[in-house]
Amino acid sequence: MEFSTLLATSFLLAPAFYLIARSSSGKSGRSKSKSKKNGKNPKNDLISKALNGKNDTLDSSADGNGTSSKKVNGIKKRLGKLVASKIQVLSYYRPTACENFVGREDEIHKIVSSKQGGAVIYSDLPFDGIGKTSLAMKAAEVLSHNFPDGHIYLDLNGNSSQAMTPEEIMGHVIRAFMPRTKIPTNAQALVSKYQALLSKKRSVIIFDDVKDAKQVANVLPPKNCFYIVTGRTNIALQGALRVKLMPLTPEESKQLLVSMSPEIGALAIEVSKLCGFVPICLVLAGGVLATSRDMTPMNFTNKIRTRFKNLENPEGPTAKNIEGLVKFNYGRLTGKTASTLHKLSIFKAPFDAKMVEFVCEDPKISNLQTLVKAGLVQLNPRTKRYSMHKIIQRWAKANINPAEKAVAQKRFTACFLTAMLDTND
Repeated sequence: MEFSTLLATSFLLAPAFYLIARSSSGKSGRSKSKSKKNGKNPKNDLISKALNGKNDTLDSSADGNGTSSKKVNGIKKRLGKLVASKIQVLSYYRPTACENFVGREDEIHKIVSSKQGGAVIYSDLPFDGIGKTSLAMKAAEVLSHNFPDGHIYLDLNGNSSQAMTPEEIMGHVIRAFMPRTKIPTNAQALVSKYQALLSKKRSVIIFDDVKDAKQVANVLPPKNCFYIVTGRTNIALQGALRVKLMPLTPEESKQLLVSMSPEIGALAIEVSKLCGFVPICLVLAGGVLATSRDMTPMNFTNKIRTRFKNLENPEGPTAKNIEGLVKFNYGRLTGKTASTLHKLSIFKAPFDAKMVEFVCEDPKISNLQTLVKAGLVQLNPRTKRYSMHKIIQRWAKANINPAEKAVAQKRFTACFLTAMLDTND
């Protein structure tokens, strides 16, 4: 893999970006002292090259004032490990569901009171957006007090060509608790290390977007931990609690819409019905109303009644209906806000405001705030990190133009490179 691709497909952690912002603003005392000593800051030179599109920066030979080949190889090795990891470690803060999470009290009670060691959250509906991941995160939040040794979220990408293998899953979990440890290459040794590590922990592990039982059957943690699996089907895992997820109740749907757009008033029930009481549809509908200055709740209701008449069928909405709501919401964004949404598609894990401000060139994150209000980006209120639902991310990725993508990747590269050079000093 080329180095530029390596960087562009990786993700940033918040502490790393703090180093980036500090170095880029010239406030790092260490960087200043080097600059004064050598008359030049080699890190700033590398970042400048990255921003100018020279993404082979680390592949070039270093001069007397630059970065040594040994150091370069060490950085590239560490980057490779970071890029290979698709996990979000929640050990340093309790997991929290999205800001507008409502309802699901019965399902949460079943999960947190379960004595079965794990739960499978699934839905028979033929589309995403019913709230499986949000429920898993909410349940993990409630379970936090009983599992103090960390909470790990893994997106297994089970329904894509990049699905994690059991070996990758175990490696990521081991590295989450032991960042500097060597991951065994022998299969039996890997399983032994994985199980031995988790046998000493009380943790919650979320396996999100699982394809089938084969993907996770051999990586389930021991009984002193708790696992939550989400999938599009009822994944057959022996001894696990089954939680079938259905659309929200009419009252829960109304609560969600009103939380996003209080002015909807009595029309909330009708809009909820048009949306099939499906969370992703409700969030997108509420987002349109929350960001529209020229559309009354009645006008909006009439528009979606006309545009999405087939939402009122007994089976509920379809994937095509949901795509229509995304398109409707997206079509009302200004050019700069839409561009910010496109650029966010390069992030492969939750991101913070500082990242968006630099990578997406969004001063004061005004565009990001609009996207949150529109329901296209979700904010975790406890961690202050943002994410996009996979449906929205696919849409953004499909609509980003080559110029936007090139600029975002260059700035992403510059950010990551700065952080790695700082932490390798």
